[in-house]
Amino acid sequence: MLGKLIHFEFKSTYKLFLILIGAEFLLSLVLGMTINSNIQIFSDRMMYNPYYTDTSSTFSFILILMVVGVIFATFVLIFGSSVQRFHKNLLSGQGYLMHTLPVTTWQLVLSKVIAYLIYVVLFVLAQIICLLGVAIGSGQFIDIIRSIDFYWVERVIREILNLDFLQVCLTYLFSASRFLLLIYLCYAMGNLFPEHRLLVGIATFVILGVVIPSLLNLPSILVYTFGAVSIMNAFYYGMNYQTVTLLYTLIMNVALFAATVYILHYHLNLE
Repeated sequence: MLGKLIHFEFKSTYKLFLILIGAEFLLSLVLGMTINSNIQIFSDRMMYNPYYTDTSSTFSFILILMVVGVIFATFVLIFGSSVQRFHKNLLSGQGYLMHTLPVTTWQLVLSKVIAYLIYVVLFVLAQIICLLGVAIGSGQFIDIIRSIDFYWVERVIREILNLDFLQVCLTYLFSASRFLLLIYLCYAMGNLFPEHRLLVGIATFVILGVVIPSLLNLPSILVYTFGAVSIMNAFYYGMNYQTVTLLYTLIMNVALFAATVYILHYHLNLE
């Protein structure tokens, strides 16, 4: 049933995501072509006027702003739709239907978190594809392929598969989900007070927004303060700092998730 819930989340949001990513890729192709044209124009002018320094292109600048705008809009869509659907599906009128489905509360929340994380990964991959679009548009893609050193590619793959690199990626990924879960918890806390939903939600965000970063810095504080203590050495034996940071991030995710599910399951107050 969890898989069906995740499929439902994608079915409701994927079209606009694909449209924005497609628009970004097309803009990247055009941007690559304009960059190539500007380089050619600049080279020709340098042949006749070595002191020529004006290399700016209004059209290219506008394209860059458009690409940045689409990237920002896509990210806002991913995060905003996850928050909006959480409120709409679980805390508003639709909640009466969603909470009668033969699924548990934690599955309802987890499906939205998983869908969000998949979108984040797809968003990162889309940016890599758009960089390739710039290379294709500039006409340099074939040259780049020909100039690839396969020994360098092998080294890059080894670094990507390196445990430390994977831990860094997972840490950033779970950090993204941590912020989403924090917003979920703020909505859930506000749900406990029908007359002051917004005020309680903002207060929860401010309080936890200070407490959680402090807790996440706890590994650094412990390492630098008690690094010489034998009990700390035993705790960190066999684990580097990145591993400890990842574990703390997971713990905070679980804590926020559990608190949200508990409130929705035992103290649900639909609008």
